[in-house]
Amino acid sequence: MARPLKPNQHWLTKDQAAEYLGKSRRLIDMAVNLKLRNLANENLRLKKVGNQILISLVSLDETPLIRTRLATKKGQHH
Repeated sequence: MARPLKPNQHWLTKDQAAEYLGKSRRLIDMAVNLKLRNLANENLRLKKVGNQILISLVSLDETPLIRTRLATKKGQHH
């Protein structure tokens, strides 16, 4: 379980973001990975602090759809 959010907290750890959105940590990792590779989730704002990546709470609220996978064309296999 992630640390509870503070009233004035603007940046979330990946665990806090997962709990805030009601999603798994794995899905948050996938979404952040797509953002870091500039493939999706353009609206997410990330900040690296040491070896940890923080996610802006405002950007989570303002992003209507957070992608965790890229669509593949019909007939393509991974």
